[in-house]
Amino acid sequence: WGSLPTGADGTASALVVPSHFAGRFWRERGALTQAAVVPPGFEAGPILRQETNVSRVRFGFVGRLAPQKSPGLFIRAAAAVGAAYRHTPLDVSFAVLGDGPLREPLERLAHRLGLRVTGGRYVSEERGPGTEMHFAGWLEPSDVRAAVRESLDVVVHSNVLEETFCMCNVEAMAEGKAVVTFGVGGVSEYLRRGDAHGIVVDTPSVAGLTEALLRVAEDSEWRRRLGAEAAPRVRGLHGGQDLSFDRMAVQYANLYSGLVCPARDLNQRAQDVACVGVDGEKADDENPGALLRRDEYWAA
Repeated sequence: WGSLPTGADGTASALVVPSHFAGRFWRERGALTQAAVVPPGFEAGPILRQETNVSRVRFGFVGRLAPQKSPGLFIRAAAAVGAAYRHTPLDVSFAVLGDGPLREPLERLAHRLGLRVTGGRYVSEERGPGTEMHFAGWLEPSDVRAAVRESLDVVVHSNVLEETFCMCNVEAMAEGKAVVTFGVGGVSEYLRRGDAHGIVVDTPSVAGLTEALLRVAEDSEWRRRLGAEAAPRVRGLHGGQDLSFDRMAVQYANLYSGLVCPARDLNQRAQDVACVGVDGEKADDENPGALLRRDEYWAA
């Protein structure tokens, strides 16, 4: 979010951005290159049935521990929720998946607020009273989604600043997990207030986030429905937006082909070569993504 991206001064043919919000952001800051919105995609795979445990709720923050992500809000809301359920049958726990410059102050904040820090680098209390706040540290990108699937019930996106898209939310929804967010920036393009496939908190504050977490902890059936509705919607079903990798690949193929094939400044021979299909015939300029749907990724 610093200086303009390379080529945004009009020298590039297109500026690829992950959301309409990101396109507006750069245009308002002087970008002259036309923005092409291509949301990132996730590996769809089958929708797995999620079992809801009525006696346990595992909340998690997934992301870089940096000021832009507002992780302190998650820690403070966790302390409030943990205190509310400390002497009740419901087993509530919290986890932070990620690392960054705020890890030490966040561990110390969790400890100061009465949470039992496990996995900590600076503070660690494997045993003792208090609701658990586990710091898992940095994970390989390929392991993040598996960790969400296996160890979390609710993913909390506590960012109150500009957010271009937040792929972690989408991957959690793809796994059938309930997502709680403030809906800032590009997040609002796939999750809005009142939607049945996630929770958007009206007030960006500790109190607002705490209230939402208490509600989702209290109602296991609602928690299940949120995840069950989210998984198909991010795959383009049930009226949702297709946010899969296959859709992204088709969009990129269409974008690049659209930039090359209609170019008026190319001589005819060069244009014919650029736009030829695998069978020697002219490719379908209007929908070159058809090559991808025939599994001819190399040709697109």
